[in-house]
Amino acid sequence: KKHVGAIHCTNQFTSSTDPIYIAAMEASHGLGGILLENANLDDLGGTLYIRGSVPVSIEKKLVTQQSTSAPSFTFRMGDSEKLHGILYNPAVYYHQHIPPGGEVDQNEQREHLLKAMAPFQWYSSILQTTLDSEPILHCYGLHEWAMQYHPEGSPPPPSAKYQSGLDLRVSREVINDTVERKGIRCTHVDALRFFAPAAGPLNHHGAQLERMDQLRLEQKGCVHAHMDLLKIG
Repeated sequence: KKHVGAIHCTNQFTSSTDPIYIAAMEASHGLGGILLENANLDDLGGTLYIRGSVPVSIEKKLVTQQSTSAPSFTFRMGDSEKLHGILYNPAVYYHQHIPPGGEVDQNEQREHLLKAMAPFQWYSSILQTTLDSEPILHCYGLHEWAMQYHPEGSPPPPSAKYQSGLDLRVSREVINDTVERKGIRCTHVDALRFFAPAAGPLNHHGAQLERMDQLRLEQKGCVHAHMDLLKIG
């Protein structure tokens, strides 16, 4: 990885003689970002290209190229120069840049800025809450069991449609008895969404959790909170 500094002033493009630096800053309209050298379109997969990634090529003559793994994404690069890499910057995704010479209304610019700030502020708050929390170490991963909880006469678990041909590793009776005897202490909003309908009321922290509950309940002992680090990253 090669870091490209975030410089807004387009006049500073001419202050550097590094053609890769100039091309990267022009591709991102002066925002800069992280330049993944030698990365190509297929490295973007199916989603990264819509999250603020732009191709960096020095060539000025343009032809259209397309990725095999991201068929909806096209870009333009030089026909006589290979793609040098992919520049990644989430701010590009939120359209925070102002094209050189362009004019943007102050209210519109403020609205764009708020949109760009919102996810960073939210994730910053979540991470701080997690760091400040006391870990809960006695949930024993029973959120997985709660997804299979199915006492007689209750609605089937959401996953039942995918498991009609698969045997459970333990019997339904053992699952039901364990959930009822131990109870559930799940603090994660997204894990609770996949609970069997009858399991929700058995959760110590509530049968339903709202997104804002993350600020109150997120804690560092949760395996799902650690999985979220990949998403946030």
